[in-house]
Amino acid sequence: MSRVSEKHPLLKGVLLPVLLAAVVLGAAAIAGCASTTAGGAAKAGDTVNVTYTGYLDNGQIFDSNVGKAPLTFKLGEGSMIKGFDQGITGMNAGETKNLTIPAELGYAYHPELVQDMERIGGLEEMNLTPGDIIRFTRPDGSPGSVKVVKVNQSWVTIDENHPLAGQTLHFTVTLDQIIRI
Repeated sequence: MSRVSEKHPLLKGVLLPVLLAAVVLGAAAIAGCASTTAGGAAKAGDTVNVTYTGYLDNGQIFDSNVGKAPLTFKLGEGSMIKGFDQGITGMNAGETKNLTIPAELGYAYHPELVQDMERIGGLEEMNLTPGDIIRFTRPDGSPGSVKVVKVNQSWVTIDENHPLAGQTLHFTVTLDQIIRI
């Protein structure tokens, strides 16, 4: 740049500061593309941070992140149960809301996931009782678990439904932050 400014003093005095200002403003504009918004309701495609406590009809807390890192997810992506996603949509940053999520929008119960299995292949050696949880690795490498429902000498009845399947879920949720890109 010094060679150019020697030949054209105008570049050194006028154009160089203008170019630097354009670079700085451009970087600020790019940084501003990912912004935390206090205004505007959360909508599909927004990334949100939420603090929540989940509890059952009887008041028993089953999960909470209060005092921990917020839960971060993208609305409408399908990573959360449908009722939770729907409950957050339309909230504003800083808002707290109570959600009641019926099983069909949370963890629906699927009777086909309750099966009788013959006690072979290691099951006959296990001292199983109803209520036990058996953890395993699926063929694709993902973790799985089943709950033992009934046991006899030859068979075991297992349930692969989510532990909260069939229950109405309640959440107190605070939308901490909306991140828009």
